[in-house]
Amino acid sequence: MRSEEVPLEFHSRYDAIYRKYRYVIGLGQSVRGRERRWEITFRPDIQLLNDAAEHILGEHDFAACCVVSSLKENNRCLIYSSHWRQQDSELYYEIMADRFLHSMIRSLVGLMVETARGGITMKRFKEILRSGDHAAIRKVAPARGLYLTAIGY
Repeated sequence: MRSEEVPLEFHSRYDAIYRKYRYVIGLGQSVRGRERRWEITFRPDIQLLNDAAEHILGEHDFAACCVVSSLKENNRCLIYSSHWRQQDSELYYEIMADRFLHSMIRSLVGLMVETARGGITMKRFKEILRSGDHAAIRKVAPARGLYLTAIGY
């Protein structure tokens, strides 16, 4: 889209101020969409999805959402925006933060969907996030629905 000169010290990964991702879920199966989204056969409660998404706004320790082998000394991330929307037969999750941990978004999506389908309560959702226990997350969303949509410098 454009290019510009940057200082020699510039690092595209470490100098980013924010990153924005979208996760796509298909409500039902589609030959056309199965390679680019997570297809589910139930309809999660969109209000519960957004309640869970709102809960993670701000700065939190997301150790529970990171695979153990990738945990850092500091697992805190600042979430600027987090919300779900439905368009036709697809759900879209948009999240923007200062940084993300390995598997964090896919773990969050899996946990939110499990909450919105009634598999766990919102109280349990919050407990799992506070626990730091990645094993408590039963379903990590597949990679095929995750897209990086923006990086800010």
